[in-house]
Amino acid sequence: MISIGMTSLSVIAMILLAPLVVLMVLGIRTGGKRRIAAIVIPCVIVTVIFLAGFFSFFMKYNSHNRVIGTFSGAEYDYITIDGVTYEIEMNSKYTFADADELLGRVDFDGNTPYRDPEPMYVWSIKGSDDHIYGRAADGSVYKKVE
Repeated sequence: MISIGMTSLSVIAMILLAPLVVLMVLGIRTGGKRRIAAIVIPCVIVTVIFLAGFFSFFMKYNSHNRVIGTFSGAEYDYITIDGVTYEIEMNSKYTFADADELLGRVDFDGNTPYRDPEPMYVWSIKGSDDHIYGRAADGSVYKKVE
């Protein structure tokens, strides 16, 4: 994932706003319809770019932080999503390479004085409705408990 600092964001904003300022200055010097077009069109373009970036960021952030269930057990043995329990499968034919779509986050179910575990992220597995992939420390494949 690429991290952009505030300095980089301000440089990007200046690059986007420079043509806007130039067109507005040219529009002020001209008159009539050209003036309106020279002011309105750049404003619309910058607004569309800003809104597209905002919604893209919001959707990406929201999908990563959507809580879909809980995990429990001393070694992250169980994951429960919508009332369906999955148990860790030690010798699975699936690996992280089979992970398909990020489903969301599961949080620790319970209290323990020894640790405050980080949330686990869960992916679906291609070609299987009974398996999911959970990534906490090393990552494991979980199978639906019948």
